[in-house]
Amino acid sequence: MLKVLVKTILYFEALLLLPFIASFLTKEINWSLLDYIMMALLLAFFATAIVFIKSKFENLLARKIAIIIIFLVFLLIWAELAVGIF
Repeated sequence: MLKVLVKTILYFEALLLLPFIASFLTKEINWSLLDYIMMALLLAFFATAIVFIKSKFENLLARKIAIIIIFLVFLLIWAELAVGIF
C-alpha cells in the first residue's frame, strides 16, 4: 500500500508543474514559495485520502460518495486559501 500511496502522491504533486511553468510564461501567476508548499500539502492530503478510501471501502457507491466529499472539501479549502470566500 505504501508503494501505491507514494505513486499517487507523486502523480498529484506533478500537477504543481502547471503553475510553475505558467509563471514563466505570464505575469498573472505570481505564486510564492509558501503557495507551492501549501498546495503540495493539500494535494498530498487529497491523494492520501483517495488511497485510504479505495482501500477501506468495498462498496463502489460508498467509495464514490466518499471521494466526492473529499474532493469538495479540497475545493473549499483551495478556494478559501486562494481568495478567502468565508
